[in-house]
Amino acid sequence: MYDNNHVNGLSNSVFLCIRNTPYTKLNTNSFRRTLLSIVDNYINYANADVDSDGNLTDSSDKSNIHILNAENYSVHFVLSTNLSENSEPCSLYGFEDFPGVFVLRNFLTQDQSLLLACETLRSYINPPNNSNLLLMDPNISSPIWPSNSFKNLRWSTIGHLYDWGKRQYIGFTQFPEIIAKIVNQINTLLSGFYQPFTADSAIINFYSNSYFLRLHRDDAEETNDPVINISLGAPAIFCICKEDPSQFPLSCVVDSGSIIIMSKNSRRCLHGISKLYHYVKPDSSNLNGFETVKDTKTPYANPYFIKNLPQCPNDVFHGFTTSLDEDQISDVKDYLSKSRISISVRKAKL
Repeated sequence: MYDNNHVNGLSNSVFLCIRNTPYTKLNTNSFRRTLLSIVDNYINYANADVDSDGNLTDSSDKSNIHILNAENYSVHFVLSTNLSENSEPCSLYGFEDFPGVFVLRNFLTQDQSLLLACETLRSYINPPNNSNLLLMDPNISSPIWPSNSFKNLRWSTIGHLYDWGKRQYIGFTQFPEIIAKIVNQINTLLSGFYQPFTADSAIINFYSNSYFLRLHRDDAEETNDPVINISLGAPAIFCICKEDPSQFPLSCVVDSGSIIIMSKNSRRCLHGISKLYHYVKPDSSNLNGFETVKDTKTPYANPYFIKNLPQCPNDVFHGFTTSLDEDQISDVKDYLSKSRISISVRKAKL
């Protein structure tokens, strides 16, 4: 899942730069100057060509491409900006030079997102579903939400259960019908973009301001079917690399109810969540000065509108309710206002 060969690569350096940059300074001249310094450090030296005598040679063509990309780099806020006229609540976007990566914006309604989040916290994180808490304490008491243990929850798995240490799927629990229905609806809408599949597993990640998911590959599955990522709660910055991780990654903001699809060439590319959108690094107080965000004429990985689509029908959620009371639902809403749940759905077994 994690690839140590790329820890010090260009993509990872850009990923960490985004995390460490206050969100008010993303897409500014100072942000892009930092990216240019990354290019200088990692392209002109680490990736320079070597001649037969072991001397560094000029790699100006490669450097020029990366300099151009740094100067035009943007974290894309496609979730807060309509790129089409007369846009419906749900719309599909792709990204230039990143085939197979799509964002299905606002697919779930606010009420649907809340219901799914409530069920995730009420049920999907508890044994026998696997989680980092269960690995630490096989006798952990249930329910985990809203116990004191919950603050240490980082991930849980449902359906075919993923073992993070062995990087294998070991064990199985009932895969939730509601998630299968949501994925089937997405399959139907996007059947022209990828081959529909039957979901049988999901890894659920829980993000706070202090937690992020570094670049990794989803490569333990026996299939190459798409990964469909359902985002609930606070908006976050998602990054995905090209097949060649020495290139700049794509970065975009995803908000609650939106879906990320990784298919075809992007299916096994490095990807991760650099931070929740409003995260500010604790030691960045000296960077609070305002600087105007500047768009470029040719943004890197430019998002493009594909088409409007209907939101998830209420029929999909027919009969799906929560047993949480009003106070508990209020607690879930408060949690989602400052934290994020990511349900990463895939087909693990042939």
